[in-house]
Amino acid sequence: MNVEQLKLLAQRLRGVLERRNQPIGHSQSLDEIAALPGLRNWPEVLAFPHRVAAFELDILVAERLASRLKEHHAVDLMPRALLGVLVGNGTRQIAVQSINPWDTRKSAVYEVALESCEFAYMRVDASNCRNNERVVVVVDAQRFLSHWRADRNGHHVAEANGNPSTWIHDYKFEFAVDGFALGAANPVPLAQVGFWLKPNVRRSKMSNLMGDASEPSTTPVVAFTDGITRTFWLLVQGAPSFPVECSRSEAELLSHWCGASGVAPQSVAEITGMTDDSD
Repeated sequence: MNVEQLKLLAQRLRGVLERRNQPIGHSQSLDEIAALPGLRNWPEVLAFPHRVAAFELDILVAERLASRLKEHHAVDLMPRALLGVLVGNGTRQIAVQSINPWDTRKSAVYEVALESCEFAYMRVDASNCRNNERVVVVVDAQRFLSHWRADRNGHHVAEANGNPSTWIHDYKFEFAVDGFALGAANPVPLAQVGFWLKPNVRRSKMSNLMGDASEPSTTPVVAFTDGITRTFWLLVQGAPSFPVECSRSEAELLSHWCGASGVAPQSVAEITGMTDDSD
């Protein structure tokens, strides 16, 4: 667990206690903090985020302590969504089901952890064709954003180089808010993206002739086919990772450059068990 993750955990602890009318202030002594219900065995680093660099806390130790507090004091300091945020990959497939009772085609449903300790729900739908060619890749949010921004001549340069304060003003952002608000009852479709190694264009003939062995000839870049606004929503909500859909020909590259750790790409056919009608 790194310093930033510890800071996040400390903020979550602070929020839980404030909701229970037990605010933590930096002026309080360690003895006073230790006396708060459920905190006797909790490391002081969680109460004092500004001291976090001086401590190390193993995620397994934190989980055990959180489990003890939940059992004895009914305080859930580390809900599963928060653990997903802490470890950097809060995305998991939770079901394969028919979203609409009148449709026999299956959908794979994903649970995506948010910084608020809540979940968003997304899905990819099997179709009558190309299920083997459509692939789901779980991407690391920041790596994905970095490679989207890397395309300086892309169609969505301004959007890619925005931030949460600008993304929330996207003209379709409220539609994303409404869509994700439906939760597991109607998961939001995955964004569809592309990924390739874009050739770098030299700025002048002279630089082309002289060359620069250290300058890469290509730049790995992300592009969207559909789903920019729902991706904005996920980034604004602090999702550390989320699933996207791409073509099989681009899946390995996307996974290599942007993939969340320990999650391999899977085709829609593999995930849902629905092969193409022609198979």
